[in-house]
Parts: sequence; C-alpha cells; structure tokens
Amino acid sequence: MNFTINLDEFILKNASFMEPKKNIIMDGSFTKINYLAEWFTMNSIFLKIPLVIKTIDNNIMFDPYSPQNHTTIQSLTKIENMLLQLYADTKQKNFKYNTLLTKQLYKGNMKINKDDKRVISKKAYIIKISGIWQSNNEIGITYKMFLGDAINAS
Repeated sequence: MNFTINLDEFILKNASFMEPKKNIIMDGSFTKINYLAEWFTMNSIFLKIPLVIKTIDNNIMFDPYSPQNHTTIQSLTKIENMLLQLYADTKQKNFKYNTLLTKQLYKGNMKINKDDKRVISKKAYIIKISGIWQSNNEIGITYKMFLGDAINAS
C-alpha cells in the first residue's frame, strides 16, 4: 500500500535528499528524494492530484485551463519549483531549472502508468516525484504519473 499526500498538505521541510549517484541515463547525477513526516517516511513523494480528465488510455487528456485543473497545475508548479530551489540551496549553486512537469501539465496530455489487471473502483491520479537530476548547470525533477485507487482514510 502506498500513501499519497494531498497537494495542500505538502510540506517542503519534510523533503530530504539522499546522496547523489552517477546518472546512468545522462551525463550528471541523480539524487533520490525522501519525504519524512511524523508517522511515516516515503521513498519518493506521492502526490494525489485532482484533475478533471477528458479521456484516458495510455495517456490522459485534460483541459489545463479549466478552473479546477489550472489550480492543480499551479500547485504542482509551485511544488516543483520549491523542490528545485531547495536542491539548489542545498548544493549552494545557481542552476537553470528545467521544469519538465510544469511544461507537460500545460500541454494537457500526460503518459499514465497503470496496471490493466487491477480492478480500480474509484480512480485517483498520482504523481510520483522520485528525485532530482543534475547536469553541469541544469536541474529538474524526475516523475511518473500513475492511476491508483482512491481510498479515503477516516
């Protein structure tokens, strides 16, 4: 079972970075993110995102400028920028931010990872932020979007 964080409950001070590793995909490094709360620790950050979806297949399509979606995208953009700023502050270096998540969200089309064998009663859209990639002068987050089952805790 995975826990998710609602966008309005994300607390930046709970994010921490592991030691950087050599990036096997590109020239640079990759640093995993952990999310440390009072009662749990997450490897990566799982955010539940309330998007209004038009169609879903291997990609989801949505209107990025509808009122609810635009508010969600603004929250995710803020989180992406805060994580990049925290990383840059930790490294004490000025980097160019590559905001891939924000750019993708404003296109209104995202690839979604789903398990076709699993029965999902109530759909939830989840973004997993795994870490920060770094090249010589640029940084960005690594993320994936998942389709999950929305279970509300009482």
